[in-house]
Amino acid sequence: MPTTISADTTPSQELLADGDANSSTPSQAMRALAPPMSLKWLRVLLPTTALAWAVIVTVLWLWESSRSEAMFADYLSTIVQVHAKHLNFVTDAPDRATETQTQQDLVQAMQMVTVWVLPVGDYVRADAIIGLSFGQGAPGGPNGQPLPGATNNALAWSVGALLRDIKAAGRPRPKVLLQWEIAEAGKNNDYGVEADLVAHVNEDGTYLSTYGVLQKFAAYIASQGIKTAAIVAHPDHAVRVAKVVQHFGVTAIGTPYLQQGGIAWTDFSCDELGYSNASTQDFTVSRKKYIIYELKTRFSMVFREQIDFSTDDFEAL
Repeated sequence: MPTTISADTTPSQELLADGDANSSTPSQAMRALAPPMSLKWLRVLLPTTALAWAVIVTVLWLWESSRSEAMFADYLSTIVQVHAKHLNFVTDAPDRATETQTQQDLVQAMQMVTVWVLPVGDYVRADAIIGLSFGQGAPGGPNGQPLPGATNNALAWSVGALLRDIKAAGRPRPKVLLQWEIAEAGKNNDYGVEADLVAHVNEDGTYLSTYGVLQKFAAYIASQGIKTAAIVAHPDHAVRVAKVVQHFGVTAIGTPYLQQGGIAWTDFSCDELGYSNASTQDFTVSRKKYIIYELKTRFSMVFREQIDFSTDDFEAL
């Protein structure tokens, strides 16, 4: 039987839950997100101080009104959809040892809005599969508990697909650590998914944040000597999931099921990008809504030093 772990965070606390109020505070420059544009040519055109002001002014404009936020969401959604695989570009940034703190912060700010793809790695050799849910279905389970929802049904299918790939490669079965929605969907739909550890909400439905899931998995990860993990997540959530996994000392590995076309989302009653308009979590019903939420949460977690975007790799820290 899998182990079940409970949470104690509410949905409205997500931005705070993915953070520790007692963490040290980074420099002022890190308080600004960066506009969605190429750091390479922008740095050529602007000196560092001017770049810092450009970032700050742009961010202030973007968040000044809901209209600006909507415009930004629409623009960034298009960027992610069309250019995501080309946006992991900051690997040729100047040597970190010679940069000023402002430059380092700006690199990190830029990468928060430009890194959206978790590269496919040698996932069949991973020590574990770590799966985090996305959205949630309407009440319909025992005692009125919510159902997993359409997106999590698809993610559960991808866990089963990964296990089949690993078996076909002649590799031993990895440990399977799942958030409850994916575990439940895997069990309900006969996808061949048996979780070794399940992170679950409390009976009152309190929410488990991305960071909270890994906090609950941490002791098991350490006890099992897990060093690498294949990631299961919604593609637009996957980079942040991988960064949190990295924070907990595990190298995060991408899979084909995180790439465009990796999951036939429409077969699971989602749109072609993996979003379900039936999700009861409003920020997960469409990419335009989710992208703004994701950026805010990335910023919050970087600010609290729970994830790190100073590089665009996902090796264990």
